Amino acid sequence: MADSVDTLYCMGKDGIPFSISAFNVANGAVGTYLPVDMNQIAVATSPEDFVAPRDFYIKDIIAGAATGTIEVISNGRKTGIMIDYASQQGSSSGRPGLNIPFSRGTQIRFQVIGVLPA
Repeated sequence: MADSVDTLYCMGKDGIPFSISAFNVANGAVGTYLPVDMNQIAVATSPEDFVAPRDFYIKDIIAGAATGTIEVISNGRKTGIMIDYASQQGSSSGRPGLNIPFSRGTQIRFQVIGVLPA
């Protein structure tokens, strides 16, 4: 499987939607972080974290071809919020809805905890 780009659809608590792009490296190793970008499509050299620009919720993730599991890391701490990419495939109309809240100023990272196979 090749590298893929995922889209995280977010909704500000102010009602304004926005998206975050995440880059999945084929064969992403456990313990690594997904490169993310709030301003353009994420690439391998994008930063591995971002700071919440305002209070918001992650409402949906449209995964590319990658499978595996990531955990949401908030201000350097594990949250216990794990996302199984197999269930977030863009082709799946039955993707589970998400409602993951964040406060303005929170540092957010996505750590690979289950191998993202090639």
